[in-house]
Amino acid sequence: MVNTVRTAITSGILTLIIFTAGIFFGIEMQKNRVNEIVNDYKEMQISWNDIKLQSEIIEKDREITNKEICENLIENNIRFGDEIYEKGKKIATYEKRNDFATNLDAQKREHNLLRLQFWLNSISIKKRCNNTGYVNVVYFYKDNATTVKRIEQDKISEILFSIKMDYGKEIMLIPIAIDLNLTSVTTALTEYNLTKFPCVFINENITIEKIMPKNEIEKIIDEQKRISS
Repeated sequence: MVNTVRTAITSGILTLIIFTAGIFFGIEMQKNRVNEIVNDYKEMQISWNDIKLQSEIIEKDREITNKEICENLIENNIRFGDEIYEKGKKIATYEKRNDFATNLDAQKREHNLLRLQFWLNSISIKKRCNNTGYVNVVYFYKDNATTVKRIEQDKISEILFSIKMDYGKEIMLIPIAIDLNLTSVTTALTEYNLTKFPCVFINENITIEKIMPKNEIEKIIDEQKRISS
């Protein structure tokens, strides 16, 4: 009887130790992931400042006639957009693994600001360079969406991702969350009179507020490309 009790106590202690170690290990993993995202943001901020300074050096509001300079601006902006996209996937993946309630809200807000900056830079380049060869496709969505709305958003995201894979550098696909308490995003929505979400905003003049077949969106993009060329 004594041996049985002793065995049970020992087993319970071992279980508690393993459970506690698992919790601490999980928390430490979450901290490492957050630190990784923070470091990624710092690197992207450096990239953004580099692009912004490049634009300021060649006079921000002047039309650029030098083809080589325009090509360089577009290439750097596309690279910056690709970096943002990859880091965004990492945040989404880590958020899904977040079993220990590590808060990623600050990281998501920082990343959202970079997306907005990328969009504004894409607009600036289109205004200053002739025949940029790309169409801005901004996807406004809710980060904190209901289950029904999230299903709708996932479907739209899937369609837009497929279009991006087909068009490559011919479109700038820019997802921006509207509900992360960012004044700059709210200002952009007001500026373009966007009130229904999710929505797809193409070249700052066409709004799609419902799930639309891929081929219909592609027709709009092709028409915008033709107008811009």
